[in-house]
Amino acid sequence: MAVFGALVTNAMANVAAAALILPIVIPMAQLEGVDPRVLALCLGTATSFAMLLVIGCPPNAIAYSYRYFKSSDLTKVGAVATPVLLVILIVVASLWWKFLGLI
Repeated sequence: MAVFGALVTNAMANVAAAALILPIVIPMAQLEGVDPRVLALCLGTATSFAMLLVIGCPPNAIAYSYRYFKSSDLTKVGAVATPVLLVILIVVASLWWKFLGLI
């Protein structure tokens, strides 16, 4: 779900992406016997990873407006940063959230 959320959020606002996917994620989590809070937290975090396109989030558009870089530069950096952030999310979810008692 985190990967899907991270990809969808590049084409729309992160709140809209989470609002679109969350009603699907919660029943799926319940069917699989997973705590819905964990998947909701993963999805909410992953929808903040809008780094592939200029339209992904307002700070990208503001930085792009100064014309110091091309949109393809942002896509190159985002193609590396997004998988790295997803791995960090998985590590944090498996270690820190387990410590907090969410998993």
